[in-house]
Amino acid sequence: MSLASLAAQSNSGQYHRLDVMSGVEPSPIFFWSSPMASKRSSLKPLASIAFKEQAGCCIYCDKPMWLHDPEWFSQQYRLAPEHLDRYQCTGEHLVPHSIGGKASRRNIVAAHRYCNQMRHAGGRNPGPLEYRETVQQRVKSGTWLRFPN
Repeated sequence: MSLASLAAQSNSGQYHRLDVMSGVEPSPIFFWSSPMASKRSSLKPLASIAFKEQAGCCIYCDKPMWLHDPEWFSQQYRLAPEHLDRYQCTGEHLVPHSIGGKASRRNIVAAHRYCNQMRHAGGRNPGPLEYRETVQQRVKSGTWLRFPN
């Protein structure tokens, strides 16, 4: 599967930005005007754009994320406040920063803090397609980030 093919709809019906590595310019889907919280200030506007283009859903697991209103998110999805950080939107480098990935619109997507951290846990750096496939399999089996029904 090519990265360009991931520009098509996912199982949740949302479009994603994994097409950026193929050189295909993504089209904005929805626009929400919330600033992105990030440790790297240069990622804030890029992550916010990615969040909007991905309709507020994680690039890897297709589940919703929050930007600036964790209290609303907690109530909406019946999540305990101590678990909310996992669902926070973060700017994710498709090509990791640690191996030279740039903080550019073509390289930054939006992902849950949990999904982002797990991709790079233990020094691993699986490619975005490989990681998305792994996460999608785990979502289907119920062994990934869970939302109450």
